[in-house]
Amino acid sequence: MLALEIEWNNKDPFFDRDLENFKRLHADGAISLGIIVTRGSTLQSSMKRLVRASSMTRASTHMTT
Repeated sequence: MLALEIEWNNKDPFFDRDLENFKRLHADGAISLGIIVTRGSTLQSSMKRLVRASSMTRASTHMTT
């Protein structure tokens, strides 16, 4: 079982809490893997490009159909 936590504006206390929760879930056998995704400058710029590209693709798709 996989656990995924997405933190857009993560702070240290919340990150520590998430790590502890994943540790407990793993120790209890509830999960095999825990992933925490946080926003950084690289993710922020990548998301902006993906959203722009997606909106341009949708606009051109609507125009051709």
